[in-house]
Amino acid sequence: MGQEPMFNLADYMPAGAGISSVGMSEVEGQQLTVLGFDVVNGRFGQFALIYCVDEEGEDITVRSSSSFIISALMNAKKENAYPAKAIFRRVGQAWTIE
Repeated sequence: MGQEPMFNLADYMPAGAGISSVGMSEVEGQQLTVLGFDVVNGRFGQFALIYCVDEEGEDITVRSSSSFIISALMNAKKENAYPAKAIFRRVGQAWTIE
């Protein structure tokens, strides 16, 4: 009797699990090309993992819990606006996109 093939639990990991990412302050002022994003639940609430390409053509994942940034990402997704250019800037305690 043959044994049933076993599933790999890693295939069921949530989006963003195990992905190396940087904070917004590490890419502030750099022009990035945003390819897409995932919103995930963290210890302190939801945050976005933003999949980008930097000016040198390197893949980079940026994390942000800013509700303004998450709203902009979702609005762009509704309009099928990816890839999109973005420059993240801090304004006081908040983040904005140029």
